[in-house]
Amino acid sequence: GQATPEYVSWSAMKRRCYNPSYHDYHRYGGRGISVCQRWRRSFVNFLEDMGAKPFPEATIHRIDNDGNYEKSNCKWATTGEQARTKCTNRLISFNGETLCITDWAEKLGTDETTLSRRLASGWTIENTLTTPPLPRDLTGVAQLITHDGVTLSVRGWARRVGIDNMTLGRRLKKGWTVENA
Repeated sequence: GQATPEYVSWSAMKRRCYNPSYHDYHRYGGRGISVCQRWRRSFVNFLEDMGAKPFPEATIHRIDNDGNYEKSNCKWATTGEQARTKCTNRLISFNGETLCITDWAEKLGTDETTLSRRLASGWTIENTLTTPPLPRDLTGVAQLITHDGVTLSVRGWARRVGIDNMTLGRRLKKGWTVENA
């Protein structure tokens, strides 16, 4: 028969903590995270304590990221909740508020990837958090710009005229004409 989603989560939890050849072992068992005896010995006990997944994408989440897998420290969670407690998570302080990148993205109505890429490419925290994302059309595709009969994305135009696409994007956001940008 096929394993239930809960059984798959239970097996993966044990693998992270007890299989040194698992690719992420260093972030779990390798740093002392373990599964309580009650759960390690019995899937039935695990299911009794955790219950069925409340929604298909639910993942087992340790409330205290440095704590073990046990009833008092675990719940079913969304991947967004998971990301907020990852030990690799980066906290960003701006205007007296400190949030992780997931929460900033949610608050600003943008995505984490945009914010991460900006920071990785040397943007200041202020510019990263205050620059709106490039306008996109309804299909989610970056807006195209037509100039002199040629239609390209902002990135395409930047490449064509030999300037940084972030510079071009900022100029357009500030209201520059396509010609001047």
